[in-house]
Amino acid sequence: MTNTNAPVPRARPNCRWRCRTVVSLVLLAALLTSTASAAAQGADTVIDDTQVPDAGVGTTTDAASAVDPAIAAYAAEYGVTEAEAASRLDRIQPLQEILGSIRELESERVAGWGIEHAGTFAGWVWLAGDEPPKPASAAIATLHDDIAIRTGAEHSLAELLDAQDRFGNGSSLGPVGRVDDQTLVADYSAAVTFTAPDMDSNSLHIGIDPALVRPIEPSELQRPVGGTDPVGNIDAPAGPTTATDAELAALAAQMTAAYQGHIEVSYAIVDGRNLADDAMFDGGRSTSTCTSGFAARHSTTRTYGIVTAGHCRDIQRMHGVNLPWVTGYAGTTADAQFHKIPKGAGHELKSQFAYTEHSPPRVRVVQGTETRTNMRGDFICHTGKRSGVSCGEVTHIYYQPQNSGACRASELGGSATCGAYFVRVHGTALQSCSGDSGGPWYRGTTAYGIHKSSNSENDCTRLGVVAVFSSIDEVESFLGVDVMVSNNVTIG
Repeated sequence: MTNTNAPVPRARPNCRWRCRTVVSLVLLAALLTSTASAAAQGADTVIDDTQVPDAGVGTTTDAASAVDPAIAAYAAEYGVTEAEAASRLDRIQPLQEILGSIRELESERVAGWGIEHAGTFAGWVWLAGDEPPKPASAAIATLHDDIAIRTGAEHSLAELLDAQDRFGNGSSLGPVGRVDDQTLVADYSAAVTFTAPDMDSNSLHIGIDPALVRPIEPSELQRPVGGTDPVGNIDAPAGPTTATDAELAALAAQMTAAYQGHIEVSYAIVDGRNLADDAMFDGGRSTSTCTSGFAARHSTTRTYGIVTAGHCRDIQRMHGVNLPWVTGYAGTTADAQFHKIPKGAGHELKSQFAYTEHSPPRVRVVQGTETRTNMRGDFICHTGKRSGVSCGEVTHIYYQPQNSGACRASELGGSATCGAYFVRVHGTALQSCSGDSGGPWYRGTTAYGIHKSSNSENDCTRLGVVAVFSSIDEVESFLGVDVMVSNNVTIG
């Protein structure tokens, strides 16, 4: 089906789209064990056939028993056989490279790109305007019958990103809610939870949660859970915390009408309810409050440690060991922090991560990482300490969280506006809940990022959630770390 003899150069991210060109460093999930417990913990870990041999860690499984969780999840998601799922997943990276080459050639006109999974499996690039693609672009597409170049988009991606910036800083609506003609625009900013250019519809998506702008109930109507309601019912349930579909539709209609003529591109007001960082702040636990991410080395201090989510507590423990905070917080480009492994006890740091819910779990050594601009349309998985392993499709790579407290200006605190550097994922079987933050996002032996948030409302059994993560290139740049690749080290 595909001409594999035609070499296609790997595209570099185009910084005109704010996707900063960061070297794609390798990401690996960290599992910290002390020397005293290495043998015992090794007995509880099964290494798959991609791991380098390591005495005392566990037995190696054969390839058949070390199936990538993405294969079964993909097959169920799109109704194909596992053999077809494996074939498609193997094709995604080559498709991303081809799409990247076309995007580089058509950088002035690119409106979007992606990979179709339902029905026919194919990659596509959408160009603004009706002019045909450049001959070089057309030639690349001709060589591959699973690549299509579409034209006719109204807006380029650059225009959508500019509109996203202007909306986020309020300039599209004018200072203090007014535009140049002094027409009053109602201030709905408190209801906005995210913005993201949607490449499928060629429009700016503005996510909202009506619960954030509900009128406060008069004190006489407020009551504790299980108390008496205003009409005398005993043990009446508490009022809903989640906005109803009717509330969402009503507010979306109001905002759509109010913004007409003030946003220069096509836009849609969409569901952004219940988005929150998936940290677990219960205190007093002997393990981390979140989920460990990846093994890394700080490029300045040269200390080894682990990466997890920046909104988690600065005090982290793993396997009974205190891990001192070095750097990080819920920043505007990545939600990440780095904790070092203390010296003096011979602790071992492994560049591996758990990727199954088996008991004992199987682990895999990551052999590479993916850059954010090559993630659009990919199908990937994450591991969370409470929700386990689940998978979904990358739908947005310029996702800008706007829920309260999503980003800070520094480790000292203070509100800041998040940048459009985060990644959003959705899947019919995707799960997430409190405590998953910081956990690895990956496919196969390739690392993609660390978990930030979801709309699960802390329901670990809920299916079909949307989740958000920090891409690994942004994490490494933000923290100043190099993620370890196929390497185990003993901390002296």
